[in-house]
Amino acid sequence: RNVLIVLINSNDELMVQGETMNILKLKDKVIEFLTNPANAKNLPDKEIKDIPLIGKLNVSKGIISLQNDRNTTYATYISVMNELITAGNYLKNEFSMEQFNKSYDQLSTLEKKAVRKAVPVMISEAEPINFNK
Repeated sequence: RNVLIVLINSNDELMVQGETMNILKLKDKVIEFLTNPANAKNLPDKEIKDIPLIGKLNVSKGIISLQNDRNTTYATYISVMNELITAGNYLKNEFSMEQFNKSYDQLSTLEKKAVRKAVPVMISEAEPINFNK
């Protein structure tokens, strides 16, 4: 439940948690996964961390695992990776606005470090393999 499994097969089809998904829905799925707003049992646990400049917060233990087939096109791989990064950037920016009334890009180095601890976006990339079609 703490790992969101994102797979791209040799036909450039996206699978998230074993279900086919349109890439246009990936960003929202990642945001829901990492924030777990309703504390759903099937989404990541949260742990209380003491974040410098911010204080104690519930922080997601979620990790995104990305794996693609050896025959996945580079364009599809990049499109999926861009969606994952966009979701993470969106969450960091939203948190920055709530916490500091500034966008993430406008934060000081220390503030950015605090936001990264409060809103961790961990993407684990596995070596490409050959999936069954």
